Amino acid sequence: MHGILSVAALHRAYLHHAEREQRIMDAAQHHNIALQGFQEQVAKIGSNNSDALFACASLNVLYVFAVSAQRYDRYDKDTDAAWRRSQILGAEWIPMIRGVEAVLHSLYDRVCLGPVNQWLDLGNWQVVDPDKEPADADEQMRPLRELWADIGEDRVYEETLYTLRKCCAYAHQFSTTDPDTFSLRGHPRVWSGHLAWLHFAPKEYFVRLQQRQPVALLLFAYFGTLLHDSNSYWFMENWGQNIVAVVDELLGEYWNTWLRWPKEIVGLGQSSM
Repeated sequence: MHGILSVAALHRAYLHHAEREQRIMDAAQHHNIALQGFQEQVAKIGSNNSDALFACASLNVLYVFAVSAQRYDRYDKDTDAAWRRSQILGAEWIPMIRGVEAVLHSLYDRVCLGPVNQWLDLGNWQVVDPDKEPADADEQMRPLRELWADIGEDRVYEETLYTLRKCCAYAHQFSTTDPDTFSLRGHPRVWSGHLAWLHFAPKEYFVRLQQRQPVALLLFAYFGTLLHDSNSYWFMENWGQNIVAVVDELLGEYWNTWLRWPKEIVGLGQSSM
């Protein structure tokens, strides 16, 4: 319940700007209580609390995106630029979201049999092959291999790029389909499919991202274009644009050719941020 209230308070903050600071504080209070209860229950996982733990963890993901979108917006002049960049690049929220997977692994079989099992369903994710049925964006993503071709095969970047292309192909299949045919009892697979990249991309990639290696940053900008597809969800609003803008700030003009497409997709044009 506190997890639900934390997200509800953030939605109020989003809808009513005059209440923003107070509702963010309310959300943080409920979120802290929810985390305390979550940690207590994780120590005694069983059939009686698996569904609630999974629901709470899922709400935590929504909370992280929603609160971050309101705190780290690139137009907020009161926010320290270096700190904002670090947060948008996932210094806190990526480990938090990836950590949820480790906790939920032991719950998987139980939750599959419970009332929230539809949130585990990614449909045909396992059989999606971007090489056989590529998305429109695949034409822009495949050339990224040139960035590490001179140094030979790079398993980490190859796997990261393939997973990114797979997420695009997975989402693309819904773009020309009636939403009722792919929404399982109201579960929107599109944005959850985009977030799947955070779970399936290799751990080593995220180390390189936090080291701010140029190729890792570029791949993250292309991930930003995926998140931009979910911009209509209030808790995802501006996330894709903020990511691309921060990568553009950090990489500079030398990388403009590679950033042109992501910037156009998220509405930044070709101007330097």
